[in-house]
Amino acid sequence: MDDAKARRRIDALLATARHPNTSPAVAQAYLAKAAELRIRYNVDPDAAHHCPGTGPDTKDAGVSWWDFHVPDTGGRGAACAAGLAYVIDACGGMSVRGRARSAGGYQVTVVAAEGAMALIRELVPVVLEQMHRRAVAECRRWRAERYGGATDAEARRWREDYVRAFGFGLAEQINTGNRDLVAEGEAGRAAGMVLAADRTRVQAAYRRRYGGRVRTVPAHGARHAQALEAGRRDGRTSAPHTRSGA
Repeated sequence: MDDAKARRRIDALLATARHPNTSPAVAQAYLAKAAELRIRYNVDPDAAHHCPGTGPDTKDAGVSWWDFHVPDTGGRGAACAAGLAYVIDACGGMSVRGRARSAGGYQVTVVAAEGAMALIRELVPVVLEQMHRRAVAECRRWRAERYGGATDAEARRWREDYVRAFGFGLAEQINTGNRDLVAEGEAGRAAGMVLAADRTRVQAAYRRRYGGRVRTVPAHGARHAQALEAGRRDGRTSAPHTRSGA
């Protein structure tokens, strides 16, 4: 395969991965294959429509940084950032939330390989919208079924637990797709090797900026078992790559 053909193949893979009807698991597989071809044929990322946002302070080729704002809608900003951290981790990236609340929300910084970043940038706004919309609807249902009602403070905690669990459930869905992909013969194993190599480069970039050991995404807890169950269930069955997804 010559360079021109490799570029066309990579562009086709990226176009499919970024299509709104492509599931996260399939998108991840296509992005991994595109990354594999770039490495194999030494294709300049600029020639393959790479995702913008590579930080000037990043020494790793193919590693991107992205800062985005999580609005503190209903006081759920920190919980939503925590839920997104699971999703970003499942996609092969890492995220850090700013400690202070500012401008009506929180700043989150993401580092990821370019292919994974393309998926993350598309997932974040869709997942955030689903988190807020579903948390409100499910909490309203929970309050209606709860004898004696629930205080506003209890409902707020319920919604916070829900959005964290939603992110955890969606991450489980993506991780399951990654494992299924790796199990599918030689091509799957090659994609898995690319994903592992990308994660190593991302962790090295993270260490350079933040120092110390790489922080892992902590296990989530919940104050409301029903919120945990509902959020995780909805996350595992969501279709976040389509804005019209349930």
